[in-house]
Amino acid sequence: MDNTEESMVSAALRVLDDPLDRAPILPDPFKLIRDGHPRVRGMAYDGGDATYRRISQKLEASLARPCSEDGTVGLAYGRRRIGHPAG
Repeated sequence: MDNTEESMVSAALRVLDDPLDRAPILPDPFKLIRDGHPRVRGMAYDGGDATYRRISQKLEASLARPCSEDGTVGLAYGRRRIGHPAG
């Protein structure tokens, strides 16, 4: 992951720090990245829609496998847990 991608992920996580009605799960930052949330898009040194789409798709591809439901991170954090106080 390069500096731009790290900054985009950090921005998405900061957005998720704002109060939610539930605990955030892994698809939440992916959605912010995919949808081009302004704080995330601002970290991409945005050169327009095509440039952002290229950068964000590369980032999603880098994170997709470990964060999938079967990946090491996804197994632990990819879905809400029944009985979890925040889930």
